[in-house]
Amino acid sequence: MASSTTLRRSAGVLISLFVAVFVAAGFSGTAHAVDGYKFWNYFHATDGAWAFSQKGASAYEPADGTIEGYRFGTTTANDTDGLPPRADLAEVNFETICGAAEADVDQKRVGVVIDYGTEADAEDTTPPAPRAECAVVDADANGLQVLQAVANVRIENSFSCAIDGYPAQGCGTPVADATDTTGEQPVAFELPADETVEETAPAADPAGDDGNDLLFPLVLAGVVVVALGAGAFALNRRNPDA
Repeated sequence: MASSTTLRRSAGVLISLFVAVFVAAGFSGTAHAVDGYKFWNYFHATDGAWAFSQKGASAYEPADGTIEGYRFGTTTANDTDGLPPRADLAEVNFETICGAAEADVDQKRVGVVIDYGTEADAEDTTPPAPRAECAVVDADANGLQVLQAVANVRIENSFSCAIDGYPAQGCGTPVADATDTTGEQPVAFELPADETVEETAPAADPAGDDGNDLLFPLVLAGVVVVALGAGAFALNRRNPDA
């Protein structure tokens, strides 16, 4: 049986955008069968590493030039660091996410990293591919508004329970016999495409340079036709009775 002290400590560990109330109240009656919760973990990129948020996204205001991270999966009651996105921040950084984006003077750019997790937490479906997007939002936008700028968010009882429809149902699901996932390796993330337009030379005509190989025969044929017409006109003048 888990003690009430352990339960309270778990609530402090899992405080974030989605799960604090579930731990503190919603599932307290069945705490003896639970050692983890499945939810969207919320992070901030700080000094090249992920830091588990101690505030919910709606209570946190990310600064311009920063990166927010979301990871769906199971966090165990003993894990004080949460479950971070599997992104290598040396490659998935602000420049690669927001380098091509522009913002007005009253806006800010915030990178958003979304990791839908593993098949082990997917419940008979395939998780979407991890991706990163640049949110261009009002300068005073909070974390939830930043996320909503780049993804659809399902909210239930004031909690963000799904991102882009994933998972299809549930919110802060308790998990018995949860597996510790410490030491996961980075995975590839889909990054925004560079929208910079580069000027390129016109493509060469497959028939020749600028189509000259086709143009020359046409001009030659026109000269021949004109010459034949002029010759016929001259003959008619010399032979009026013809």
